[in-house]
Amino acid sequence: MRFPWLTSALQALKIYIRSRSPLLSEKSAVLLHLEQLLERKTALTDLEAIELFEEALDGVLPDSPEGWAKIIGELRWQYVKSNPKDEEAGKKCFQSCLLQDDLDHARQVCYRQHGPFPTLTLLKIPIEVDVEGL
Repeated sequence: MRFPWLTSALQALKIYIRSRSPLLSEKSAVLLHLEQLLERKTALTDLEAIELFEEALDGVLPDSPEGWAKIIGELRWQYVKSNPKDEEAGKKCFQSCLLQDDLDHARQVCYRQHGPFPTLTLLKIPIEVDVEGL
C-alpha cells in the first residue's frame, strides 16, 4: 500500500464510530480490537490514530485508568519508542500519560526522550519561590 498511515487512520475512525454505537456487541468488538492492537509487534505510526483510539476507549470504558494505561498508554509508549526524534509528540504523549495517572508509561516516555535525568521544562510547570518567606 502506498500510504500505510491511511490504513491506521481509517481503521481508527471505524473503531471510533463503532464505539459510539449503543449496542453492547459493538462496544465489545471495539474493546476486543483495541486489545488486539497491543498484540501486534509493530507500533502505530500515526499519533492522530492513537488519539481516535483513545476517544473510542473512553466511549466504551469511561473513567477507566487501568484500561487507559493498559491500552492507550502502551500505544503511546510504542509510538514514542519507534519515533524518538519526534520531540513534540513525545511531550504530548508524556503529558497525556501524566493526566491519566499512568506514571509507568510517563516515566518510560520521559526516559526515552531525555535520558535518566530529565529537566522540569518537559512538564512546563511554573515554579514559584516565595523569597520573602525565606
